Amino acid sequence: MSDNISSFAAFLSHVISSNRIVELHLFRCDRQISLNLPMVTHLTLIDSLDALNARSLSTNIRSIQIILHHECLDFASGNWTALRVLSTLPLLNSLRVLLYNMLNPPDDTSCKVIAETAMTVADFGFCFRRNHYHYAELNHDIDLVYMKHSLFIERLRNSIVTLSQNEELYIVVDEDGCGIFIWF
Repeated sequence: MSDNISSFAAFLSHVISSNRIVELHLFRCDRQISLNLPMVTHLTLIDSLDALNARSLSTNIRSIQIILHHECLDFASGNWTALRVLSTLPLLNSLRVLLYNMLNPPDDTSCKVIAETAMTVADFGFCFRRNHYHYAELNHDIDLVYMKHSLFIERLRNSIVTLSQNEELYIVVDEDGCGIFIWF
């Protein structure tokens, strides 16, 4: 799809004006793109983490949802340093990240980048979600996967608390320990 974005947008230019589009969903876009959509306030990246590009994102973006699936890692390299470009978005106040069927959580360096990024928004969520049949099909130990996820969430929580110093924040961790929501 990413190969066709510019031609698709040009094709539809007579149908809808680019200054009327307020929500954009990118699905399996594995490269940085450049779009002139000044009114976009909500961005959803599905298996498209690599599409983050500070030069092309509208400064009006207020919320971003990132969804990554283990099956589609070809489209989502897991390079969490891409999140650093979000600090250039002055109106961004909400970031939600959902990782589906991930066998391994992000590494320590990525955890630090994610925690630093969380500090730039007022509403932050990071969750591992899974289909039980997925792990059974791949012969993975579900309990071990859950443990890795919950340990990462705890590490992320501790990093954010350390970075927040004396800021007041509200933290909710999912009952299974595989998700965290923070409001600053």
